[in-house]
Amino acid sequence: MKKTNMIFLSVLFSMILIVGNISISFADNGLNYDPPLKQIKEGVEPQDVKCNENKVLFFKSSTFSPVCIFSDSFTKLEQRKYVSHYSDYPLSQTIDVTYNNPDMSDQTIQINYLIENGNVTKITKETHKEYLDIDIIASDDGVLYLELPRMFLDSIVLGTNTDDLFLVLIDGNEVLFKEIQTTSIYRTLKINFTANSELIEIFGVR
Repeated sequence: MKKTNMIFLSVLFSMILIVGNISISFADNGLNYDPPLKQIKEGVEPQDVKCNENKVLFFKSSTFSPVCIFSDSFTKLEQRKYVSHYSDYPLSQTIDVTYNNPDMSDQTIQINYLIENGNVTKITKETHKEYLDIDIIASDDGVLYLELPRMFLDSIVLGTNTDDLFLVLIDGNEVLFKEIQTTSIYRTLKINFTANSELIEIFGVR
């Protein structure tokens, strides 16, 4: 009898372990991500937002805000120009900037950008200087996405062809920023600002 009980308890214990392992496995595979807005507030880049099972990451065409929707809904929303793929997303705002080219007369270049919770009123670049001033009106905490053509402003490690970091100031205080896209033609920066900010300065070296 004792031997039978021992065998029964041993089998029961093994079954508990197996069921426990299965439960843990299900919990690990059934990931439950936070909503996109919460992920953004925690510092996740829009293109890196994670969606729960059966949903796909897309972006609002007007604000570049990430959304997680069922893939079957994409076509309908795309037709209404509500969402787009990340790779299709343009910086939809532009501003003309006139600057002095040392080898030519004054040049005008169009800068692409997108600003949330604010307006860009003016961008100026000093003659022969690798920095520019961006005047903004910030109605609330927001973000500026700015596409900088390399021929207009760049930052290169002196004596090399290696990219260097830009220096960004907001109202005289140095701030952290992210370079979210880099090509041989341009560099795209993401700069967060607070409500009532007025001046963003970007410094490069070459």
